Parts: sequence; structure tokens; C-alpha cells
Amino acid sequence: MKICGIIAEYNPFHNGHRLQINTALSNTGADICVVVMSGMYTQRGDMAIASKFARAKMALSQGADIVIELPVCYALQPAEYFALGGVGILNGLGADYISYGTEAISSKDRTVIDKFVNTTNSPTDIFEQEIQLNIKEGISYPQARLNAFKTISNFDDVSILKSPNAILEIAYRNAIYRLKSKIIPVHVPRVGDAYHESSPKSSIASATAIRNLIHHKKDYSRFIPEECYNILKSYSSQNMLGSINLMYPYFAHTLTTTPDRLLSVPDGNEELYNRMINAISKSEDMESFIDNVTTRRFTSARVSRAVMHSILDISSEFINKVRSQLPLYARVLGVQKEKKDIIGVLTKQSSIPVITSIAHANLKSQLEKVLLQKDIAATNLYNLSIYRNNLYNQDYTHKLTIC
Repeated sequence: MKICGIIAEYNPFHNGHRLQINTALSNTGADICVVVMSGMYTQRGDMAIASKFARAKMALSQGADIVIELPVCYALQPAEYFALGGVGILNGLGADYISYGTEAISSKDRTVIDKFVNTTNSPTDIFEQEIQLNIKEGISYPQARLNAFKTISNFDDVSILKSPNAILEIAYRNAIYRLKSKIIPVHVPRVGDAYHESSPKSSIASATAIRNLIHHKKDYSRFIPEECYNILKSYSSQNMLGSINLMYPYFAHTLTTTPDRLLSVPDGNEELYNRMINAISKSEDMESFIDNVTTRRFTSARVSRAVMHSILDISSEFINKVRSQLPLYARVLGVQKEKKDIIGVLTKQSSIPVITSIAHANLKSQLEKVLLQKDIAATNLYNLSIYRNNLYNQDYTHKLTIC
């Protein structure tokens, strides 16, 4: 049995995602599509538009065979560690391939990416020195690395490296290299609108554009599969959709009761702390707060992640442990009804525990237990923020999705 893995957020699941699953299975000849999906919060530190259970159901309705949750302590990370978490789970499950979308289609762009992957996996002293010189000028690490690569390479144009999917491809391939995994990377050409396009330009709109339509109560039905639309419509009618602004009261509480926690967040420092303290008095909601803190050095995603880390009490000390170790379990959110035997197959061949019930999770290490506790806390925070107190401890009560 050949397994093709996809690391995703499906925020929400749209037409482009369905095309990717179909193309990935066709190109690899895989029998099974395993999706590792972020849970209640996304890689950019945002609140997912719908719960992980709803989004897992969307994916299963559109070709995914089984959906695994990417632990929140990996999901709320820069691309490098987001990818390490996802690839680590797929590697532990014995996946043969990983497929991802990319804008890098031309031979030139492919050459640039291949060279960059090789450079970052085997960095020279000159490359590292150039990175540090850029950082000293107040440039963020991702941009500093791109600047350093352009300086030492013979490429005049390395702009492809800034595209969101290229950033993730590089992170996936670097994770495969770091883990010495045998997973084969397979890219799928991205079609339709650009990743960050704020309004639809084609039938394959970006997730960003679709979320904008949803939040502004405009029609988005033609941009996502019908089954997914019906799920989102149901959640919307019950006022159960997520928005980053719903996090503001929780962050305000953290800021006023335990402000020093902001000093210990991953990738934080005193400068970021001071900017966050100074921004609170001139911010009306979470979106304006993030805008007021964001600079060239502190990207909006970095600020958003810092906010969520502070709310969930995820410290730099703990994340350093997470970043140095592999994901230690695979929590199943849902599976196709006719493919239920996949769980048994994966459990037998997996090098990490496969969890189908939180109540009966057989985790041995303290790190495993804390990782899972943070996932449970993230689910509770999400449900309380949308005023669904009845869903408290939903991770224990929600049955495995089978459809």
C-alpha cells in the first residue's frame, strides 16, 4: 500500500485543495491520501474559520482518506518547524510521498529552489555570516536568509523563494533531509488565484479571499465544493465561525495579569515585548493590535503567533524541546468509512502511537502528554471564544469522524 501525505490547513477547504488531492494521487499512484492538518489555530497564528472537526469532515468528503491533527505546538510555528512537525508525523506513519502545491514551475524556478534547498541543508560559513550581517540591520531571519543566498549565488532573480508555497516546499524538503526520511517530495502546480489574493479572480480562489467573503457575509458558494459549503453554512448559521478578534479578551487578560509571559514566548525578545506593551493602548481589537506591533523585523505572523503562545502559555523553553524532537504521536480526527482498516494498517507499521481516542491515549513521555494537553487547551479556548461552553472538553466527547 502506497501512502501519499499532504500537510494542510484547509482554512477553509476549497476547489484548489480538491484538485491538489486528485492530482497528487494521480501523479504518485498512491492508494491512500493521509492529510496532516493543523487544528484550531493556523501557522500564521490565526483562529481557523471552522473547528478542526468540521475541516476534517470537509477533507474526507473530498478525497482525503484519513486526517491526522498537527499538534498546536507545531502548527503555531514558523514554516521550518511547522513542516518538521508534519513531515515527522508522515515519516512516523510510513508515508511514501509528500505532495504540495507550488508556483515554481519553470526550469529556472525549479533550479533556484533546488539550489536554495541544498544551500540551507549544507550551509557554508560565508552563507551564515551573510545571514548574521542582515539580521544586524534589523531584517527578519527569513528575509536575511534570502538576501544571503542571493549574495553568494549566481542568480539575479530569487523572488520565487518569497512565494508562500515555495517557502513551505523548502521547509518540507529540509525536514525530509533533517529526518533522513525516505519520503519522496512531489510538487503539484498551483493554479488559480495567488495565495494571498484578497478577492476572487477565478473559480479557484485563495483561502484568504474566501475567508474575506465569509466574514463580510458575501456569497462564496462557487469557490468551494458543495459538501464543504453546506458544512460552513451550518456553522455560520450557528455563529460558530472563528475570527482572530475573538482572541482579544483572552490576550488582554494575559497582558494585564501575567505580562512577563510575553517575554518567554517562542521567538520573542524584549523589543517585541515593549512593542506589544506600547500597542495595547492604541488598539481596538486583535487585528489593529497586530498591525500596530508589526514591523519589517516582526512580521504579522510572528506577532500573531506570539499572541497565541502567550494565551496558551506555550513557552520558549518548551518549544525548544518540541523543535529538537520528532512529533511523538498521530491523533486521528477522521477516516473514510470504507477505509477504516487504514487505522489498523497505520498502527501496525507506525513508529509513533496512533491515537483514535483521547480518553484512551497511551502516551508514555511527559513531552507527549504536555503536547496533547496543549491541543486539548487549544480546542477548549476555541470553543469558549465562540461561546460554546457546552463543547468544553470536546476532544474527549467528540467521536471519531467516519464518513
